[in-house]
Amino acid sequence: MDLAIQACVFVIMTIVGLDLTREDFVRLSERPVLVIAASVAQWVALPLIAWAIIIALPLPSHIVAGTILLAACPAGAISNYYAHIARADVALSVTLTPISTAAAILKMPLITAVGNRLFLEGSGVTAPAGPIALQVLLFLLLPVITGMWLRSSFPKAVARHKVTARRIGDAALFLTVAFLLFKLRQYAIDGI
Repeated sequence: MDLAIQACVFVIMTIVGLDLTREDFVRLSERPVLVIAASVAQWVALPLIAWAIIIALPLPSHIVAGTILLAACPAGAISNYYAHIARADVALSVTLTPISTAAAILKMPLITAVGNRLFLEGSGVTAPAGPIALQVLLFLLLPVITGMWLRSSFPKAVARHKVTARRIGDAALFLTVAFLLFKLRQYAIDGI
C-alpha cells in the first residue's frame, strides 16, 4: 500500500514538473521577498489559525493534538499539484515545499511543544531529519526535475498530451486519497 501511495505521488509531481521551466524559477529568484513572506506565513499564520480554532471550538484532546501537529507540519508534495490544478504559481509552491520541509526540523518540535504546553499536557513531537530529506528528494525534487526534463526534451509530445497528463494526475490524486483512507480506515473507525 505504501509503495502504491509513493508511486502516485511520484506521478503527480512529475506531471507538476511538466508545466515548469527553468525560467519559472529564474523569475521567482527575482522576487525573494515573496518567497520569504510566504515561508514566514507558513511558520506564523498556520499555528495561529490552528490555535484560534482550538480556542474557539470545544474539541476533544486527540483532535487538539492533531490540529497542533497539522499546523506544525511542512507543506507536502501534493500541495504543489493543488497549485497546479488551481493554475497558481507552481514554481513558488515547489520552491516553498523544500524550504518548509527543511524548516520543519526546527518548526515541528517548536510548534508542537508550544501547542502542547498551551493546550495539552503531553509530550513534544520530533522531526527526523534524514527521512524528511529523503522524502523531499524522492517525492519532490526528483519527479519535478524529471517532468521539467521531459518538457525540455520532448516539448511537442508534452504539449500534445497535456490533457492526458492532467487526467493521469487527477487519477493519481484520487488513488492517493483512496489508498490513504483505506490504510487509515481503522483509525477513523476507532475515532468514532
